[in-house]
Amino acid sequence: MTPPVAQSGGNIQTPSQSTPPPTSSKKWLWIVIIVAVVAAAGAGGYWWWQNQQSQTDSTDTETAADSEAEATPTDDDTGWKELVNEKYYYSLEYPRDWKLTGRDADGKEVDPTQAKTEYLSKQYDDKFSNLRVYVHDYDVPKTAKEAAERTKKTADEVIEEKEFELGGEEAYYLAIHNHSTYMASVDGGQDTEYNEDYYFQYIYAVRNGYLYSIEIFEIYGDSEEYVIEPPHIPFEEWRNQETFDKIVESFRFLEYEPPTFSTGCLEFPLQLGNTWKYQVSSSGPFGLEASAVDLAELTGIYDHEFTIRTDTIEGDTSGSVYEERYGVDSPGNNLYANYRMSYVKSSDGDTLASGSVFYHDYKVFSCNEDSWELEVKTSPARFTADLLNEIAGEGAGIIGSAKVLDRDAEVTVPAGDFEAVLIEYNLETSAETNMGDIEVPISQKIWFVPEIGIVKHEMSGITNGTKELIEYNFAN
Repeated sequence: MTPPVAQSGGNIQTPSQSTPPPTSSKKWLWIVIIVAVVAAAGAGGYWWWQNQQSQTDSTDTETAADSEAEATPTDDDTGWKELVNEKYYYSLEYPRDWKLTGRDADGKEVDPTQAKTEYLSKQYDDKFSNLRVYVHDYDVPKTAKEAAERTKKTADEVIEEKEFELGGEEAYYLAIHNHSTYMASVDGGQDTEYNEDYYFQYIYAVRNGYLYSIEIFEIYGDSEEYVIEPPHIPFEEWRNQETFDKIVESFRFLEYEPPTFSTGCLEFPLQLGNTWKYQVSSSGPFGLEASAVDLAELTGIYDHEFTIRTDTIEGDTSGSVYEERYGVDSPGNNLYANYRMSYVKSSDGDTLASGSVFYHDYKVFSCNEDSWELEVKTSPARFTADLLNEIAGEGAGIIGSAKVLDRDAEVTVPAGDFEAVLIEYNLETSAETNMGDIEVPISQKIWFVPEIGIVKHEMSGITNGTKELIEYNFAN
């Protein structure tokens, strides 16, 4: 799937491949970014937006000791309790004298059997042992090792890494050390320089569209006493490593039952492992041209949402990855684009930038409407590339309209002949940048085929391109 605006894979080149006129290079660069990223889930372009899912992890400086879980997990006569997380399909055991707290995606305390994050903590002397289980359903890598590689990029030192097994599934173990120097004040006092070391153990596993991340560390004192992150204890001084190991050994994955819901007249094939292969060709400003082959896979099914991950497997941006989340309303009449993540890489495999954007009210398909207006809001732009941060501003938006031209349109692509629902989108993407407001008009046509998905996508504007279905393979 690809929501309107911008093509998958290779529709813009790396800056080194073409140098625009120096007097307007930054502004032109931002215009291309708008087309490829802001409005465009499915662009496969180069730039990323800071993942708002990190807001969920902003509670990292808390310990699990801040509250007791209201729910009582299963108890036994061994001095350990069993937690069964029914919502995210796993169980584990932990000592009865450890504190357990469950939190949802917004950091609010919830029943641990339904929690997205579990916090386990044990106080001893003036120290705390902490084990946290995070379940991620956004920006999910293909493998556990890929998740570990992302973490390694932020580490000052990798102590140990190895293939691992978690609950009978392939996993990856990583132990890292980080050092940080920063200024902070306590109770409004004078700024003081702090030099802190941090020691973490991570275990990653990817299963059924979720990334399971276990994070283990020990700290001095209680984080509630600190304005800053409490100091970490070096690995060799940890008190509860044996207990950590037993908790991890007890971890089990439950039988997975994907949610079922209607996608209305679109009859989208909701089966994990379904794949679509596309041929993409495009051209942009300054004579930029590109071609690529994209392989899309349905990797996650959630409550009235599903995720498609696309890898550029051939072409100018080979190795690039983007993930798109779609939502369906309860009757199944309307399909919405909710989120997009991208990791854009060069032909050498280097990540040029990565990030994500959330959409609000971005309807891309309707069963019972032949036209609708669009006024889409997106999350603010945050980039990994310094140049883009210089010109990025507060946010972007999409306004325009969508119109069904034909619900029985005949279309021929490499994958075959189809009857499709043909929708035309006339959009204007705008962004507030540090170089002023920018507006970019874009026109597109998308051919949706019931029971298959998108078979063709055409775009015209500052970037012109075509994406056509080569083949598709469904799990059932």
